[in-house]
Amino acid sequence: MKIISQVNWAYTLFEDEDGSYVLSIVVPARDAAWAVYEKEIRLSSYEKYLLKLFPQRVSRLVERFMQEKKRIQSAKSEL
Repeated sequence: MKIISQVNWAYTLFEDEDGSYVLSIVVPARDAAWAVYEKEIRLSSYEKYLLKLFPQRVSRLVERFMQEKKRIQSAKSEL
């Protein structure tokens, strides 16, 4: 496992043994030692090469996944 990018333990982008990029997102609970939300996402080959070309886009990718998670949660709460 090779860490490519890590920001304040909020997310970590790493390359696994297969050569795939994995994005690990952690949203910590307020004033607590555990996480409210934790997920590992295996990125597609397109996203992998996009991040190789533009490494600054990692934060945008994380934001996109977080927005998707919020949409899913709001849809579940409306049911």
